[in-house]
Amino acid sequence: MSQEKTKKNSKSNKNKNKDVGPTSSSSASSPSSPNTSGTVSMNAEAQTNNNDQEKQTWEIYKNTLTFNVVAKYDPRINQFVHLTSYCVVYKFDEALNDWSKLDYQGPLIVYSRNCIASEPNSLKVSDVLSNDKLYQYGLMVLNRSKPENFSIGLLATKYLVEEDKEEWGLIVEKNEKLIIVRDFKGDTFGLWIFADEDRDYMSEILKFCIES
Repeated sequence: MSQEKTKKNSKSNKNKNKDVGPTSSSSASSPSSPNTSGTVSMNAEAQTNNNDQEKQTWEIYKNTLTFNVVAKYDPRINQFVHLTSYCVVYKFDEALNDWSKLDYQGPLIVYSRNCIASEPNSLKVSDVLSNDKLYQYGLMVLNRSKPENFSIGLLATKYLVEEDKEEWGLIVEKNEKLIIVRDFKGDTFGLWIFADEDRDYMSEILKFCIES
């Protein structure tokens, strides 16, 4: 195989109005003004709840749609691990000793896969490259630039035979701008994600995938 979050909950403060009674001792009292602050507050809170429900519905719809798109390319998808809305892919050019931007950009999804169970220290990298059913996780960029997507199959290093772990095992690192991933073929890619927080979190997710 070659390969969303904050909810704002706002609550309106209810103002407490004190009714001022008549100052005379007359038995007739003037009617007090209706207190509408509670009603206004309840309406505002109801509107907020409706907005939150709409956002949740939209998120579910968007995730379902994205899941179905990924499933077209990788039928073995099980569930999302993490999704970020925009990523640009680079590749390290050893001849130039620099990064080259590739024609892949769009949503980046990391997901678990229905894979063949393996024993630790049992797989050669050549075995993994020849059988995509062995990958536990997938990384995919749904490309907005052209029909072809970018993807990398992920497998925890512990499943590789000892002689292949260091030289050919997957590597995930991070610098100030990129998440760096070396695949099983030895190619090194850089994943650019705009938000620092999201980039850090995605990096930890990918490290988990290969170290768990």
